[in-house]
Amino acid sequence: MKQKQPIVLGTKKFEELIKAKKLHRLAKLAPDLVGDSYFTAASALPYAQLIKESYGLVNINIMYASKLLGLWNIACKCFHKVEGEQRVLSDSLFDNKKIYLDSYYYHKNTSNTITSDVIKDVYDNYNNYMVLTREATPEYIYVVQTEMPKDSDLYFYIREVLGLSFSTMHYAFLVKVLAGALARKYKPYRN
Repeated sequence: MKQKQPIVLGTKKFEELIKAKKLHRLAKLAPDLVGDSYFTAASALPYAQLIKESYGLVNINIMYASKLLGLWNIACKCFHKVEGEQRVLSDSLFDNKKIYLDSYYYHKNTSNTITSDVIKDVYDNYNNYMVLTREATPEYIYVVQTEMPKDSDLYFYIREVLGLSFSTMHYAFLVKVLAGALARKYKPYRN
């Protein structure tokens, strides 16, 4: 069975980055930028040719181009913690300013426990927070705290998905609300 390739995000901008000869800024992020974008050599071949032409190289390793393409896709999904969707890591690569990866978060749900259903339950019960907090048990609070440490990518992702009204919510209260939503999902309702 043929592996489905991820969609290349911001293709024109990636080509602009190559032509501007700023790939070194993307390559510097390699050990720290982690995500799940994997490309085969066939999908990276046109970009390898473009890198070869732009930098005047004789040969280029296609797997290197494939890894750069994966890094680019991850950079397109990293949002600034303060500015949100207005500032993406891939746009910051064009500036000559230093990039602080601590200022960005990976905008994707990386949790198997706190699923999109749980987040949607919290969003739907916007006016009934107290109902969710009453259902939270110490076990579920512990699960949420270990799954979503404060200032983690998942924490900022959940705040961004829930919207502006949730962005001022304290971490401890958000943990209780999520724990209540988890308890509601995994426990049968009481009469």
